[in-house]
Amino acid sequence: MIARHYKETKIELLLEDINEYEERVPNKINTIKTHNSQGVLGGSIQDAISAFGEAVLAEVPHQQIVRYLQHIKEFGSANFAFVCRQGETFDVTINNDTFALTGGPAGAYLHTDVWEKYFMQR
Repeated sequence: MIARHYKETKIELLLEDINEYEERVPNKINTIKTHNSQGVLGGSIQDAISAFGEAVLAEVPHQQIVRYLQHIKEFGSANFAFVCRQGETFDVTINNDTFALTGGPAGAYLHTDVWEKYFMQR
């Protein structure tokens, strides 16, 4: 196996961030669900990308890393469906939780950089 160029020395800080992400995910999903919140949905894409990167550096189990990639896909797909299906009700599944959202006007987290990050992870 090829050695990494960068070796993290503060693994405990990464693990704290990962644990914080894990604690926030159910609350984020509940807020998205109950408030039809595109802002929380969009912001969750970057949070999942950060958790993925930190998990790779911390060398957590492979299944956990793959789950964060799944979160990126789920938050991203739901976010872009939200703005592309304005006024329509559609089902999304995030973290094995399926619920309905109603598309609304475009808000934050829709600039080119977000699209590129989302599609590069797919």
